[in-house]
Amino acid sequence: MSVRTDITVDFMVSPRIATVAAPSTSVTIQDLWDTLRTIEAFVFNSPFRVLIDNLASTGKQVLSSTKSNGITMTMNNCRLKFADRAGPATIQCFIDGGNLVAIDSVGDPLNPVEPSTFTQVVRELDVSAALIQSNEILEVEKILKNRTETNPTTGVMTVYDDDDVTPLLTGNVFEDVAATQPYRGQGADRRDKLS
Repeated sequence: MSVRTDITVDFMVSPRIATVAAPSTSVTIQDLWDTLRTIEAFVFNSPFRVLIDNLASTGKQVLSSTKSNGITMTMNNCRLKFADRAGPATIQCFIDGGNLVAIDSVGDPLNPVEPSTFTQVVRELDVSAALIQSNEILEVEKILKNRTETNPTTGVMTVYDDDDVTPLLTGNVFEDVAATQPYRGQGADRRDKLS
């Protein structure tokens, strides 16, 4: 059991935010599990203290005498964030050792990673057999076809839903592959829906 002292949880927001403090740049699913379970144990008299959904979380089933499958941890109305960085360089952060997923307060899927300034989070996924659901294919199609804008002031790219008004996804854009030069409004600032 490895409880990390650099992970804290903000219970005052919904979804709750579990933050990995700087300068840490990685967390394993097992360490996150152990740490969140320990934090839950010290939160008293709150119906919202449960951070990990036991029914939806699985893993470590023995497949043979030398193999077991990885952990899939489902965070309950909680997202993981790596602390904001000062920039201008972007710091790559890693989540590995299993799968991290999340559900919101009513049980709907939730992005398990909370965005933070000047970080790029890489999630290593452990997959054996996988099902691709049709709504995932539809989202990929929207990303490829729908209207996209890049704000020249903030450098944030927005992909819009089919109505061309509702933001579907957002992310930072850089002028170089190394992500050291934030977007400065030079180049294409918009891409309309492809048909």
